Amino acid sequence: MAVPGLRRGPPRRASSGTRGLAVKGVVVAVGVAGALVLPLGVAMVGGVGTAVAIPAACSGAGGPVLDLDPEQSRVARVIVSVGQRFDVGEHGLVVGLATAAQESELRNLGYGHASSVGAFQQQDWWGTTAERLDPVVAAEMFYTGGHIVPGWPGDGEEPGLWDIPGWQQMTVTQAAQAVQVSAFPDAYAQWEDDARAWLAAILGTPPTTAPPSTGPPTTGPPTTTPPVVGPPGPGSALTGCTSDGQPIVGEIGDLRARAEAFAAASAAGEPDPFYGAYDYYRMCARLAARIHSHEFSGFPSAINQWEHYQAQGLAHPGDGEPPPGALVFWDTDPFGHVAVYLGDGMVVTNDLYDAVTGRRGGVYMAPMEDLSGGYWNLPYLGWAPPVYDQPRLPSEPEPPAAEPTTSAAVRG
Repeated sequence: MAVPGLRRGPPRRASSGTRGLAVKGVVVAVGVAGALVLPLGVAMVGGVGTAVAIPAACSGAGGPVLDLDPEQSRVARVIVSVGQRFDVGEHGLVVGLATAAQESELRNLGYGHASSVGAFQQQDWWGTTAERLDPVVAAEMFYTGGHIVPGWPGDGEEPGLWDIPGWQQMTVTQAAQAVQVSAFPDAYAQWEDDARAWLAAILGTPPTTAPPSTGPPTTGPPTTTPPVVGPPGPGSALTGCTSDGQPIVGEIGDLRARAEAFAAASAAGEPDPFYGAYDYYRMCARLAARIHSHEFSGFPSAINQWEHYQAQGLAHPGDGEPPPGALVFWDTDPFGHVAVYLGDGMVVTNDLYDAVTGRRGGVYMAPMEDLSGGYWNLPYLGWAPPVYDQPRLPSEPEPPAAEPTTSAAVRG
């Protein structure tokens, strides 16, 4: 088995000036000008500039996958969950895991050779930096080449696994190389046994050494979305959270006090004491992120955030008993709505009572039932832990709010 943090093969497309090394819990970017040592979980975007923290989901039941640490385990589970959605089978899942192991050691790196970032070290022609630093989106692009949504960056230009004719009959390293086009085409082979063992641990099945299928080649993904088989569930190493009513933040009292400070400033007509914003009109995802001390949510809308958590296996659809600190979601047309649950049936939210108070974008402490019934009567979607693992970079500001078509539509 592999030792976490120790690269066995050469880095992808390494130049003579800079290469990446990983040594037991720290990542060291070594260049001609010297060395820069970063603590585990902190990445440098593009090798220079602002450090971007990549936090854990939330701690709890479920440990690392075999010899992987928690960060590597989360990335591995995302790769498996996304691959199952696109019906790549065991062989495709092994290819995905082996590829990310070679490229990043299963870490969501904010730096790499040239413009490469993320678990698959995808360069800028794959998509925006924020997309490549989102493990779910990065895995989707690895498997499909950016064909999830027409017009995505890379669509029709950078092929994913499903675009490679006959990949099912290729060896793991051949299939990986067909997507990655690495300067070290055979390096992925060394991770195949480990990838099979990680996959077996995630799925709860015995490891296999089966060769690729010898059936007829398939040139595209299925036309219908296949069911997800065995995604990480509540209490797994990916979610790290349960719905037993216990807070999923460190100090729920501090979170409530922070929410109250936002609401009090809004009631007084003053800017919030943390970011200086006067209102959060149709900016529910941003408000929820700031309650949790993140300046931006990293998502264009609340419904996009909910769908992301569903893809990661973090969402708890229909669960009407969220733990304190959870993000709670409702369906609206077209952007959705999110608030922060504070316990005792209360949430902190925006806009809810503006028609009564005369404010625009007010922040309110409110009963959760006033969103599901009462004032807005919104369809409840469920809850998810406050995971902000794709920080929006300064060069990619959150898009401005668009005017929704209904009074209850709230953009993030």
